[in-house]
Amino acid sequence: MRISQRDKKDPLLGWRPAATHHLYKPEPLVKLVKRKVRALNNGDISESTRNHVRQAGRFRVVTLAEHVSDEYFVSDEYHDSYQAMGLADSMWCIIPVNDDCESYFCVQRGAGEKPFTQEDKRFMAMALRGVKWFHRQLMLSYGLLVADSPITASERRVVKGLLSGKSELEIAEKLGWTKATTHGYVTQVYRKFNVRGRPEFAALWLGNK
Repeated sequence: MRISQRDKKDPLLGWRPAATHHLYKPEPLVKLVKRKVRALNNGDISESTRNHVRQAGRFRVVTLAEHVSDEYFVSDEYHDSYQAMGLADSMWCIIPVNDDCESYFCVQRGAGEKPFTQEDKRFMAMALRGVKWFHRQLMLSYGLLVADSPITASERRVVKGLLSGKSELEIAEKLGWTKATTHGYVTQVYRKFNVRGRPEFAALWLGNK
């Protein structure tokens, strides 16, 4: 997300990672991503990140080889992010959702596997380009786009219950919470999304608000 207006002194022009999710969660990789996010927020910016920001605002699918210089492959960054993780290649599909939010999908291949090809890029673009509604809902599920602040893990569980049509009592029973605790979380969710109740909340997800 772009969390601030363009600032010429900021090499990332206000862009920062707002939420990450791993489909598979090997502990070393999860720790690496957290470490990289901390480093980025502290001003330690890799060549790969700089290049992503330079291309912000347009749909794109890029492979690692297309995205960085030859020098990157003999750098400490490549060793730490790829070789030490048993990885050989990455391919990203980035979808702008609005002027200040982009949705990144990254797939990776392990050491010894073939690099990603142009056919792989075309397939990824075909699969992800036409489902902007999905990317919008994905961001909403993390409290991005319209919420005053990102929602917590507990609030996300409440959001899923609300969107599935469950009553507050049913959500409480499913999560093992008291009705009062659940109601408190529901109220927090509505407040963060600036809606006054379930109809407005549902309309927001359907793109009608």
